[in-house]
Amino acid sequence: MVDKDDTFDNPILKKILKSNKHDVESIIVLEGLTDAVVGISERWGEVPKLVYDKDLIMDILIDNEGMTEDEAIEHFYYNILGMYMGEGTPVYITDFRQ
Repeated sequence: MVDKDDTFDNPILKKILKSNKHDVESIIVLEGLTDAVVGISERWGEVPKLVYDKDLIMDILIDNEGMTEDEAIEHFYYNILGMYMGEGTPVYITDFRQ
């Protein structure tokens, strides 16, 4: 799904795509949300999946797309979290470390 030679600004995403530890062919990158990538998930018997930070996605939707907070929440739950793209569908987390 992703070309390892694609250029992305997010250093975490760059590191994942350059790594030889993961099968990056199955990774799905969401256009416009690459700055919200925080890692990769791994589970026995499953393809690796990009992990996105939900709060960073909200920030992108509000700051870059001009949505209100309510619009961003609705868009996230309906159009992003609710989207299934096959076994490489990304994972979304809420980071409580902050």
